[in-house]
This record gives sequence, C-alpha cells and structure tokens, in this order.
Amino acid sequence: AGAVPVPVTLDQSGNGWSCDVDKIAAAITPRTKALFINTPSNPTGWTADKETLQAILDLARTKKLWIIADEIYALFHYGHGRAPSFLDIATAEDRILFVNSFSKN
Repeated sequence: AGAVPVPVTLDQSGNGWSCDVDKIAAAITPRTKALFINTPSNPTGWTADKETLQAILDLARTKKLWIIADEIYALFHYGHGRAPSFLDIATAEDRILFVNSFSKN
C-alpha cells in the first residue's frame, strides 16, 4: 500500500524499441524498492537482449532493489526458443520475483 509507480518509457527509433538503462537509473529515488521489467513487452514487442538484462540486474544489485520480471510472453518470441530471461544470468542471491501465467503459454 502506498506504492507509487514511476514509468520509464522505451525509446522508439527506425530500428524499433530500446530500453535506456540510464533512464531507469535516473528514475530511482531513495524510496524505490523494485524495478518492474516487462519483457517481451506487449504491445510493442520489445524484447530485452541479454546485455540489457545484465545492465538492469547490475543496477538492481548496486541499488539493492528487487526486480519484478514480467516474462509472461517469453514463449511468444520471434527467434529460436524462448526470449532472453533474468533466469539466464541471475544468481541465488539476486532479488527477482518472476511473473508468469498459464493462460499466456
């Protein structure tokens, strides 16, 4: 109760959508407790690559923040297999809550 979301928008260019991790860092305040990351994103289709996920995870580690990883659309990836995931790079000490759904998979 009392949480206030602070949106950080994706950047759009001729090459599609991208996430500027510096914009996420700039939005963090002493009251920030978690980062909510939605990838693959609906409706944009943006999917974080492993390097972006690592940069977000490094930021969360430095700031001692939770990551709420909404990976509901991970199997709707236009590549081989599933989309990149924090599961690929996280350690047991990382604070990550994964969100998924039976109805989307």
